[in-house]
Amino acid sequence: QVLTRIHSRSHMLLLRLIAVLSVASAFVHPPPQRLASSLQALKTATFGAGCFWAPSEKLSEVKGVKSAVAGYAGDETVTSSPSYAQVCAGKTKLVEAVRVEYDDDEIGYDELLEEFREANTAEAGNKRQYMGVIFVADEKEEASASSFVSKSPSESSYIAVEPATAFWKAEGYHQDYWPKWKKRIPFALLLLFGSSNPG
Repeated sequence: QVLTRIHSRSHMLLLRLIAVLSVASAFVHPPPQRLASSLQALKTATFGAGCFWAPSEKLSEVKGVKSAVAGYAGDETVTSSPSYAQVCAGKTKLVEAVRVEYDDDEIGYDELLEEFREANTAEAGNKRQYMGVIFVADEKEEASASSFVSKSPSESSYIAVEPATAFWKAEGYHQDYWPKWKKRIPFALLLLFGSSNPG
């Protein structure tokens, strides 16, 4: 009888442990359908906004934006990943671009265009590499982008609307460029002013 009771209690404890782990797992690992629905809401948009360092940082801070990746876009003839040196040398028609992944439930495309305006560093007369470009994936985006540009005649001189092409992710050191450098500034200043002290 004693062995039977021990076995029964062990069995009950095991069942309780399984129940607790099942509940915890629901929080750590959301059900596939819930995960799929959240991923389904994510969309992408690509912008040429001058040098991609500052715009990628600024756009990444926008509510609803899940990622902002620095890269190259705008030349359908490019078939393999280009280098920064090739783009700078003008060997392609690529522009420095930012690919934004955003949640359409949190921020719409038209709202994202307004955020692009704030992040854009392109200016009239920039060479192709630093042009302001809204790359559109379909007719709906084209209509929104064209309307957006037409509302500001001054911006229409340096913001183009072009069909989306392949997006090539830039080299690793271009990603999160300013956040990484901001961390190094105190150390760089210490080296600069520390080395200038006599001694």
